[in-house]
Amino acid sequence: MSNTNTNTNTNYFHNLLQSDDLVAAPLAGVTNRAFRNIIRNYHSGLMFTEMISVEGLVRQIQKTLHYLSIDASEGDVHVQLFGMNPESFSGAVHVCEDGSEGEHIKGYNVNMGCPAKKVYKKGGGAGLLRDTNTIAKICQHMRKSTTKPISIKIRLGWDNNNMVYREILNIAENEGVNALIVHARTRKQMFTGEPVYSALEELAQDAKNVALIGNGNVFDRASYLQIKNTGVQGVMIGRGMMKKPWIFQAIKAHENPDTYLAPKEIYNLLQSLAQHETELATRRNDPHGYNLALIKKYAVWFSKGLANSAEFRGKVYAKMSPVEKALAARGGTLTQSYHGTPQYEQEKEQFWRTMDYYFNAN
Repeated sequence: MSNTNTNTNTNYFHNLLQSDDLVAAPLAGVTNRAFRNIIRNYHSGLMFTEMISVEGLVRQIQKTLHYLSIDASEGDVHVQLFGMNPESFSGAVHVCEDGSEGEHIKGYNVNMGCPAKKVYKKGGGAGLLRDTNTIAKICQHMRKSTTKPISIKIRLGWDNNNMVYREILNIAENEGVNALIVHARTRKQMFTGEPVYSALEELAQDAKNVALIGNGNVFDRASYLQIKNTGVQGVMIGRGMMKKPWIFQAIKAHENPDTYLAPKEIYNLLQSLAQHETELATRRNDPHGYNLALIKKYAVWFSKGLANSAEFRGKVYAKMSPVEKALAARGGTLTQSYHGTPQYEQEKEQFWRTMDYYFNAN
């Protein structure tokens, strides 16, 4: 790829982040098309798909291909890929580009920081932090496979004794990566402890040809400013967005995300999310509509901080079977033997009656 195209893509990130410096993180089991449509009510900037396996794409596994559902109206949505085989990244990009929604993909991201054991044990995600040679090869294959903007998402290193963030910055600069997204913790830290803001400051001073996006512990405007003041161009929000998708608007309005929406607004938001999930189910040829366990999960998350929310959560969970609870935790789908049965439809009705009473009484 020519230096001209590389600079154009880097400028794409700079311009995008200058317009809106907040970034919606890719979250497995969360940032599907339905949830992204909800986010778009409050955020006009960069978003990502869920983490998608390059091996699943190369093999064109139908369940994996469903993750590529992107609509033209979504704006700047990038596909996040994960894996460990550099050649598979090339193949995955070609599958994405050749697909029916390839024109809606605005760019690509490679996950090099997921701390989940099931991901890093296979060499993907944070497992790549122990193999920077493979990181370089993946970046090379990605750059040769597309002219679209490319970013990589990393952590600082495997642990405090194996910090590689500066080395990865150099790789990104040399291999045509356009943006570096850095969760300012190590893999070992997971989501505990304070982010290492000084590491972001170092990277902000050293970065020349890549845009820099910081990430870690952003739950309100004060924590947003802690990241932004390190000198990064953008600030990514992950877990804060997952439970309060309106956080983007709240931060820009200098308001507390915990009290930004009225209960009735949250209720309407959950109804909208159920509708979007139903539309996704239709695209999958699933006649039974949305996954109730998934909507219950969001209802519990979104209600946190409201009056009597503990009592509400207790009622929601009391009506969940052990199977539903497990599915909600991992964002799974129900089996056909239960999904769509009269009992399941009755549970849906009971759930919405509980929702209506709680949110409209607050």
